Amino acid sequence: LFTSFGLAEKLKSNHHKIVYVCVPAHEDLVRSNGFEAEVILENLFTDSGESTKERSAQKRPGVLESISHLRKQTRQFFEYIRSRQVDELMDDLSPDLLLVDSALPFFAMAAYRMRIRCVMISVTLVEHDYDIPPLTSAIIPDGSLRNRFLSRLSWCWVQLLGAISRNLLWVLGVETNYTRVLKKLAVQADYPVERISTLTTLMPGTGMKELILCPGEFDFPRELPENTSYIEACVREEEDDGRFPTGWIDSKRQLVFCYLGGQSANYAKHSTTLQSVINAVGSRQDWQLVFSVGSGVDIKQINYHYTNVLVVNWAPYGRLLKQAALMINHGGLGSIKQCIYHGVPMVVLPLCRDQIGNGARVVYHGLGAVQRGGNVTAKNIERMIEAVLSDDDCRQRVAVMGKRFREIERDERGLKRIERYLSMPPGDLVG
Repeated sequence: LFTSFGLAEKLKSNHHKIVYVCVPAHEDLVRSNGFEAEVILENLFTDSGESTKERSAQKRPGVLESISHLRKQTRQFFEYIRSRQVDELMDDLSPDLLLVDSALPFFAMAAYRMRIRCVMISVTLVEHDYDIPPLTSAIIPDGSLRNRFLSRLSWCWVQLLGAISRNLLWVLGVETNYTRVLKKLAVQADYPVERISTLTTLMPGTGMKELILCPGEFDFPRELPENTSYIEACVREEEDDGRFPTGWIDSKRQLVFCYLGGQSANYAKHSTTLQSVINAVGSRQDWQLVFSVGSGVDIKQINYHYTNVLVVNWAPYGRLLKQAALMINHGGLGSIKQCIYHGVPMVVLPLCRDQIGNGARVVYHGLGAVQRGGNVTAKNIERMIEAVLSDDDCRQRVAVMGKRFREIERDERGLKRIERYLSMPPGDLVG
């Protein structure tokens, strides 16, 4: 959501009406950022407003209970997608253009069926060919025969694991074969099924026009399909609400800013990683750490005695990056884009999914250091911070790419493309 707000703000500033269709948990966030919200699936996500902190305090459900809940959610979600409720929603909104998150391609089929202009937007990098490793892989392509073989082998492994997982869940009554569901919806919408792409670790591609909310300069060198375009990073400055104690920062110490993502508290190694980061920076009196742990963590439960460490639930991202010497992040594309935009080198601690592939791109472009497997210890983190802070070439590379990011941001590629799409017939947005 945060990345999309940057694009939405540009559209709104150019006199377009923006309405977010969202689940209940996101309504307050959307409205607090100045946009209208149309809430759907209230019955399905009645508990989605609970914080991670509240959920963690509850007893974790057992495996069978979790599977039963997942079965119910997926069944009701797909029933909703196939129902008249989607048509009624579109009739009520009467959108001139529907921007659909690539993680929810099912809504795109409904738009096509109703002859509504539709464009996909992706907040992650995309996967389109076997020569570029899947986003879950740390392989860095170099064009060699061995490297291409490893890339394809990685794809085979990902697809095998995906097939096993889907079939196992199907036996248990849980439909997670999203390609099969999307193709069924495509047939019902009279959409060309052959355009649907299955080469992905995330969701199948629709083959419609797609905008990647990231400049191509960060990706590996590659050719994209003609219907897919890189745009700007869509960086948006957060408003400072006065919660952060600005006077705490000591200008005589190098500032390390850490944020490991909004979902990091759900990962098994979260507590260990959090403590390792605190110990790595806290033990150095020439450094200082601001650690933003997100709203789902009770900071009163975090024990540390360092005077050069500040742990908060929220921190003003952009303002801190303007002062930071380095950022520690989880490899989320949003965090990496912010670092590049502000010219800040990084230490990346990937947790899962596309964070691993994003970390590989950080290494490829020489924008920082990345933890590759193994346990995340305070000593390892301290070594990586030292290496990055002492690397003038790394800082220069980040500065050069940051300048390019800011140029592309000012060019407003996304706004220009979307306004061009608004003048096109709906059918022309396919391919």
